[in-house]
Amino acid sequence: MSLDKFRGANFSADDFVERVSRTTTLLFDTAGQNENTLFDPSPLLRTFEEQIEQLWRMHDEVAREVQAREEILREKESQHKQHMEELENTMQAAFSSLQSLSTRISQVSTKTVHVGDQLEAVSTRRRRATEAAEIMRHFAELDREGGGLLPPLDRIDANIHQAADIIQKLKYIADEMPPGHVAVARERIGQLLETVKARLLQGFRRAYGDVDLMREFAHTLYPFQAYPSCVEHFNQHFIEQEYPIGDTNVCRAILATCSKAKAVVDQVFLAPANVFSEFVHTVIDTKLKRHVAEALTTGGPEKLETLHDLYKKSKEMVGELSRMADLGPEAYLEEKLLRKMVFEKYLSSYIFTEEIGLHDNYERALVAFYDSIGHVSWGLRGKEKKSKRPELEDKQSPQETMLSLGVAFNMIHENKRAIERCRDLASAADLPDFVFRVFVKLLEGLCNDHVHYAVNFAVRQLPASKAKGEPPLVFLSVVKDTNSLFYLLQKHYWDDVLPSVRTSLSVYPTCVQRKNDVMESLENQLAQGLAALVDACIDWLKTILAKEQKKTDFKPPEDTLEVINGPCTAACRACVAFLTRLHAQIVSCLNGKNMENVLRHLGKRFYNVLFEHVQQMTFNTLGGMILVRDMSEYERCVQAFDDSVVMGLFVTLRELSAVVIVKAENIKQLCEEGRLATLDRGLIQTFLQLRADYRSAKISSLFKA
Repeated sequence: MSLDKFRGANFSADDFVERVSRTTTLLFDTAGQNENTLFDPSPLLRTFEEQIEQLWRMHDEVAREVQAREEILREKESQHKQHMEELENTMQAAFSSLQSLSTRISQVSTKTVHVGDQLEAVSTRRRRATEAAEIMRHFAELDREGGGLLPPLDRIDANIHQAADIIQKLKYIADEMPPGHVAVARERIGQLLETVKARLLQGFRRAYGDVDLMREFAHTLYPFQAYPSCVEHFNQHFIEQEYPIGDTNVCRAILATCSKAKAVVDQVFLAPANVFSEFVHTVIDTKLKRHVAEALTTGGPEKLETLHDLYKKSKEMVGELSRMADLGPEAYLEEKLLRKMVFEKYLSSYIFTEEIGLHDNYERALVAFYDSIGHVSWGLRGKEKKSKRPELEDKQSPQETMLSLGVAFNMIHENKRAIERCRDLASAADLPDFVFRVFVKLLEGLCNDHVHYAVNFAVRQLPASKAKGEPPLVFLSVVKDTNSLFYLLQKHYWDDVLPSVRTSLSVYPTCVQRKNDVMESLENQLAQGLAALVDACIDWLKTILAKEQKKTDFKPPEDTLEVINGPCTAACRACVAFLTRLHAQIVSCLNGKNMENVLRHLGKRFYNVLFEHVQQMTFNTLGGMILVRDMSEYERCVQAFDDSVVMGLFVTLRELSAVVIVKAENIKQLCEEGRLATLDRGLIQTFLQLRADYRSAKISSLFKA
């Protein structure tokens, strides 16, 4: 038995015992034992004792081996620890040496840099001294009478850049000299300077197209006063050569030209941002400004739209330029390039032009509308406007409302377009005031000249008191159209006007007050007109009752019983027919509280008319039945008014009418029922006096205490 059997994770003590037991049992069976022989456990016990003894021996061997290995491990650990301590000491020494070396290298490097700086300073001083000596030789030669030119000044064309540098330095020296000294040198240097500048400018012009050569000349010219001339020549020449002449879209052409110019400017010039900014100013001044002037030379209604369109496109172009290069904020460019350079002439008078244009357009629209219906208007700002169709002047009809929703819609739309132009063309400070002034033109043209005139015209069409004909109801259509116009005007105010004026603390309240004053004035006119219409209708109802109602209607002969099943009286039928038409027109043209108030006012006024009318009649029994029938028809008619107050009045009037038909002995009982029980006895007594039998039946005694 070896230790290998007990190693590994698969060893099982149960399997080991089973295996030893099975081996011993097999040996016992082979020893000739039969089935009748009793089992002897002694061999099995001995086997297990031997196995246990072997296991103890193996245990002792393993323990000795473990102990030996532990001693070896402790010895190795001690050796490793000693080795690591030696390595640590070595590393510390190496690190100390490296640090010392780094310090030494740094010191040497510092000294090297210092020596290099000294050498460079010496070299610079030597070079400057050499250049100064050369400059002084040139200066001395130029200051000498009859002196010549030293190289490279003797061949300026061949050494233009070097000569330019020398001449520039000579110019500085000459300028530093006291006045009156080195006059010869100063004069000759001035001549040479002009020659060099001219040669450089010529060279730059000839170099157009060669970016490298242009850059060389531009850099040489930079210290000279001729540098702006170089930039100006480039701007003009580039625009002449690269601007797309055939492109009718000026803004697009300018953008394309600026895009090409920027690529060249960035490569050629020092301080390219300044040069490109000047190029943008030049191309806008030479191309856009000229185009705007040509487009706006002609006047007319289209001029404002043209101005607006040009400004919007120009503003978009400026935005693209701002994103193309760092030219400043877009708002700054718009103010500088567009408002002050290109459009200042037109924007300074824009709002006056806008006001005049709106005034003329509104007036033309109204005159055209009145001409189309053959009407002569006396209401356009107090001036008579003659019709262009005089043959129609006599055909004016009171059925015309004198209002046109189409004209109003076009006015509001035109005002909206004007406000859109204000938002783009006006400055932020002027916008609220400009929008308010534009809105005032709409209030004047639409409300004063159109609606106000139509309302006055409709009121004038109403007949005077005691008219002979039925009053026209066209005023109700005027009210309906006016309400529609009010809705359009209010929507325009909230959507377009208010967002622009509410930012101004001075303009906003003025605008609100102006709008409210105009609308309140029109509302008062409409209210007065409705009151006049109701008066005219009541007068007509009175006329109908006076003409159609006969006193004999309510005193028919007692033997004519067929009148009981007959129709209402002619006066009642005529009044009901007119009231039905009037109610339908009111419901069609009015709504809300306006309709309720008009119907209530009309119902109460008609109740008073009927009450007074009945007081003028005398009734017999059949006449009282006819009266109740008429009152019931009136009640049915006003029921459509849908007003509890009016309905209550007519129900009361019908019940009051019943007192003229009941028998005398039943009158007292009737007056104690229904609405009559709540009425003043004097009022009931008034109706009782209308009975034909009032005296003969001694009805007055019924109410005496």
